[in-house]
Amino acid sequence: MPRGNPHNRRGSTLPAFLLGVVITLTAVGLWHLLTDTADDSSSDVVQRGQSSPVGRADLPDAPAGRALPESTPASVRPISTDKPRSTAPPVASKPYDADDKAGIVVFGTVTDVDGQPIDAQHQRLEFQSPDGVKQQVALTAGDAYSIAGLTPGTWVINTNFTGYRKLSMPVELTGEKSVVRADIEVEPAVELLVAVVKPDGEPLRAEDAGLDRWKWGLAAVATHEQLTGDLPPINYQGYFWYGVGAYHTGDTQQGGVLAGLPPGYHGRLEVDAPLPVWVSLMFRHILLDAQWVEPGTEEVTFVVDPAALTGLMGSLRLRAVDGETQEPIDGLIAYLAGGNQQGTRQASPDDEGVIVFDEARPGPLTLYLVAEGYERVRRQVRVLPGQDTDLGDIALDGATSIAGIVVDVQGEPVSTYLRLYPLDTFDDDAAAWSQIPNQSGTDGRFTIENLGRGPYVLSIRMPEWVAAPLVVDTRAGSVKNLRIEVDTPTTMAVTIDFDAARLIDVLILSSDQLPVTKWTGGGGQSFEMNLWPGRYEYVLHEDDVEIRRRWFTVGGEAGAVAITP
Repeated sequence: MPRGNPHNRRGSTLPAFLLGVVITLTAVGLWHLLTDTADDSSSDVVQRGQSSPVGRADLPDAPAGRALPESTPASVRPISTDKPRSTAPPVASKPYDADDKAGIVVFGTVTDVDGQPIDAQHQRLEFQSPDGVKQQVALTAGDAYSIAGLTPGTWVINTNFTGYRKLSMPVELTGEKSVVRADIEVEPAVELLVAVVKPDGEPLRAEDAGLDRWKWGLAAVATHEQLTGDLPPINYQGYFWYGVGAYHTGDTQQGGVLAGLPPGYHGRLEVDAPLPVWVSLMFRHILLDAQWVEPGTEEVTFVVDPAALTGLMGSLRLRAVDGETQEPIDGLIAYLAGGNQQGTRQASPDDEGVIVFDEARPGPLTLYLVAEGYERVRRQVRVLPGQDTDLGDIALDGATSIAGIVVDVQGEPVSTYLRLYPLDTFDDDAAAWSQIPNQSGTDGRFTIENLGRGPYVLSIRMPEWVAAPLVVDTRAGSVKNLRIEVDTPTTMAVTIDFDAARLIDVLILSSDQLPVTKWTGGGGQSFEMNLWPGRYEYVLHEDDVEIRRRWFTVGGEAGAVAITP
């Protein structure tokens, strides 16, 4: 899945900027309109912890403020600025009208338990509809938000702000009022400073173990139950979000420094639950140590021998050859990287074509082989801790390409991102190919180069456009003049309905059993997926064993699907 910004299309920068300005001004204007006018007996008001609207007509009148416009009804008055915004009287409203495109408007503030605005710059609220579809809402004016176009039913507001505990707040929109105020209070997370030291008491640094900070992936996780062994292997740097904790460290920051972290500490663990909890130190997916942390604790210290970390590193060996001659390839370069190309290392083959990566971090990594005139190999590999892994010979074919045009149902060219995966190795290499962006231009034309010889699956699955999977075979050489017709997608709210501690492979197949997407993740997550109408099957694997298959249908309207083992 391409991870770049799919909306940055050529020639669209200025319109996108102007649209952002309009949206921002509209949101801020809506907030001021709603908080500047009020009526004693009108809109619904919901506070944190309430699941149904509550009137606020018993609040005192607001003091005299700025002059109201002449067109303002006499029954409308300004809200007091001497009290927290959550004490404002309800605003004027009318019943919900299904024909009104504005729908139900929900607005409010986000504050801490003391009524103070939170530092939530660049963070968003999430509104989940009764059928599971989610919308993101940015905070404006510091702690304010507003959203329009909602419909009657039970909505859920979800928050996940740095430094605060997560919150899911139900809001019942009855339709009796078209404007509802829902103020939100978030509780601070429990913060634990984490120190990782050597046996001599000095802070452990990556270079002490002969590593760089992108390789080692040290992280602290918080859980209610004690971990009894290693966690499932991951293809990203470390377990920074797991259980009931989020770990922040300078190892993931540009320059290696985490703002606000006192000297001598490795990171800061935010716990989304009251203490006590278990805090475990992980090296990627490998459990190093664990401690029981009692209430009142402010810091946790782990003692780690640098030699123990060095001993967990593995090595990777392979031989790259020409697919026809089986001879070494001149000028070939190999790269070994984690997810999102983190900690990328480079190596060149010897005269026999042998490539060796010493001190490779354990777990899943992505191998890239690049040589002029040859296919570009992208392969998911796994390095075993403390062991040598030999991949044997890897043969590279001469380069081929796939070219064509993307158009909409009216035949007009479309600029969008395309997803391409090798069909025969999709299960093993989907993660390696998902990070490769392929884009059609403003004229709709695209060319995907440096491919091998074999069947590929080409599809489009973006917020604006979708196209069903198409098999493109390059065994006979390059393929030209493909025509791909896209249509608007159906948005499905996907819920991963199993325990967060379980790491399960999820494969989505189309009705003709072509792969749509694949990911590995824990439960308790939810997100949106853009699909074309039709039947799909999800297939779940845990520890390489298939545990479930289930069909689901996508129609022309937004819907929801729960993925359960």
